Amino acid sequence: MIKQQKTFAIGFGIAFVVMLVLYFVVVAPLLEEEPAETVALETVEGEDVGNNSRYLMFPQVERSGVQSIEVHNEYGGYTFYRDSSDNFVLKGYEGMAYDQELFASFVVSAGYTLAMMKITDDATPEQMQEYGLDKPQAYWILTTTEGDVHQVNVGDILVTEGGYYCSYEGRDTVYILSTTLADTMLQPVEKMITPLLTAGMSQNNYFETDNFTIWHGEDLFIRLVNKDESEKTNPDAIVETKMTYPAPYVPNSNLYYEILYNFMALQGVETVKIGPSEEELEKYGLANPAYTISYTFQEIPFYIFVSEMQKDGTYYAVSNLYGYQLVAKVGADKLGFVDYGLFKWISEYPFQAYVTSVDTMTVTSGDGELDVSFKLTHGTNEEGNATLAVDCSDGQHIDNNNIYNFRQFYKTLLSVILQEYTPLSEEEKTALTSDKDKLLLTFSYTTQNGETTEYKFYQYTTRRAFVTVNGVGEFYCYVDLMDKIISDTEKVLVGMDINSYGKN
Repeated sequence: MIKQQKTFAIGFGIAFVVMLVLYFVVVAPLLEEEPAETVALETVEGEDVGNNSRYLMFPQVERSGVQSIEVHNEYGGYTFYRDSSDNFVLKGYEGMAYDQELFASFVVSAGYTLAMMKITDDATPEQMQEYGLDKPQAYWILTTTEGDVHQVNVGDILVTEGGYYCSYEGRDTVYILSTTLADTMLQPVEKMITPLLTAGMSQNNYFETDNFTIWHGEDLFIRLVNKDESEKTNPDAIVETKMTYPAPYVPNSNLYYEILYNFMALQGVETVKIGPSEEELEKYGLANPAYTISYTFQEIPFYIFVSEMQKDGTYYAVSNLYGYQLVAKVGADKLGFVDYGLFKWISEYPFQAYVTSVDTMTVTSGDGELDVSFKLTHGTNEEGNATLAVDCSDGQHIDNNNIYNFRQFYKTLLSVILQEYTPLSEEEKTALTSDKDKLLLTFSYTTQNGETTEYKFYQYTTRRAFVTVNGVGEFYCYVDLMDKIISDTEKVLVGMDINSYGKN
């Protein structure tokens, strides 16, 4: 039995080898395809042959060989050219930044005219008209660095929308080029232009921006400026900002520096127009802008004009970066702050002066029964630590050994918080601030550089007090805060312990 199995196995092996040899010698050659016969394209003068044996309207021009590309289409005309620094720039707008990736596609479209097919080499005038090439919808002129000039005309799109009829100037040949032309040569130049409105700042210096101002129409809305060194409440701060209009409110620094951070390179979602006419500025709501933003950076003034918010939640804007020659569409994430009310721009805590910056303070109740001033003297001890002594107008002297209670009183002043806009009309505000019986409290302080800020609180409901800062007011706080300040001032004078977090 075993002998039979071995005999069978040997026979099967021999048969397999024979069949394998027959396959490679006889069968496999029969299965191989004959190589396709390459048909040489017949070209006319100036044509070339590109990939897959397809016609090139003219030999490919790489980017390195392009001197200029001039385009004319339904949106107008423009020219990119190679300047003396070997960079491509837009003629008439040489400083404008453009999308390098889109420009690369643009150069390929202009210099690599690989036809999908050729229709005819001898087109009649009637055929040129039939293909829309008697009056082309667009054309471009490519000039090489060697001085060769190539003009391509773009006619109608195919019925199938699978390509465009095109011709080479001076030649009666009609070609079909791909629909990629729709994304390059048939687009407005604005498609490639970066919608940039500001430049020049970096992460290391954007906070040095000064004199930041917003107008609503022609009305000044807000102005923020950087403090001088002598004005800083924190001597270690690199920059401190103060509001000079509409009142010396404490700015909302988080919001302000977030906005400035975006201004390092404020960029829109698209460029809608370069070189706008007066009519076009009117169209985009920029002839009489709804908002104007200005600021200085390293002594250079910048201006941005902004339209009303559009239905899609964006704004149109133009700036002096390119001499007001670029209109950009900008999202609300970048310019929505122009619609913010004043309350969002300020800190809810109106008094935030470091105690080390204060020279004198005065607290006066509305009825005049409490009227006290404090003279602060700052120094350092032998260990180099800051010291504070206070002289009260009633003759009391508080030295550094028992200054803790005064510091708690100071915390009470710092805890004054604005709630929201008062609903009072301007006439009602005027009447309220003219009524001495409504005045609850006056608090003022003078910094060591001589700048004085005064807060007044006028009661207009059981719980609300209208607040003015140097005579200007928009907001209210709660009356019980005034009661707390008066109570804690009296405690300082009599030496009673103060709980700055308590209600009274």
